[in-house]
Amino acid sequence: MKKFFRVLNIVLALGGVYALFCLGLIFSASNHRPENVEGLETIVVLGSRIASDGKPEPTTQERLDASLKLARQHPQARVIVSGYQSAGSPTTEAEGMADYLQAHGLDSSRIIQEKKARNTVENFAFSKKYVRGKVLIVTSDFHLYRSLYLASKLGYENYQGYAATTRTSPLQVAGHYARETLALGYYLIKFTLFSAV
Repeated sequence: MKKFFRVLNIVLALGGVYALFCLGLIFSASNHRPENVEGLETIVVLGSRIASDGKPEPTTQERLDASLKLARQHPQARVIVSGYQSAGSPTTEAEGMADYLQAHGLDSSRIIQEKKARNTVENFAFSKKYVRGKVLIVTSDFHLYRSLYLASKLGYENYQGYAATTRTSPLQVAGHYARETLALGYYLIKFTLFSAV
């Protein structure tokens, strides 16, 4: 029995160290907001939830508000919104995000909707055919490191990330970072062991 608890303690300690390592990586990108991006041609906004009334959830709106600011600074850039229709939503994430952008002054001719992606990997995989030139990836601060990591694994080039600030309650923010730690750990292990998505 003592041997079992000794092994259990070692496993828990290693797990804790690995979780802290992942969390450190996540925080390393969480404040990345480049001020000047010259020659920007594509803004990729990663999908997030649309509420039952068709409006973006707060986290989604934060990504969209950041994208609107960037799109106004770079009028030549196309904006790709990506995401499928989740349970309880009247529309796809892409459609709900596009509607919000248009309602806040972005011309529909600049918006490309990718409606099939169910997760971050698919966001990048399905949006890639629409990407051109220099790319700015917009997502939540807690989600940016994993997004940039996956973009690199899926063959994106000439890209940067922009972290939209998460302004939900401290408890919700802690939940976001905890889930992201697990998700990042999963993909780091997956790519390390299998070298494929």
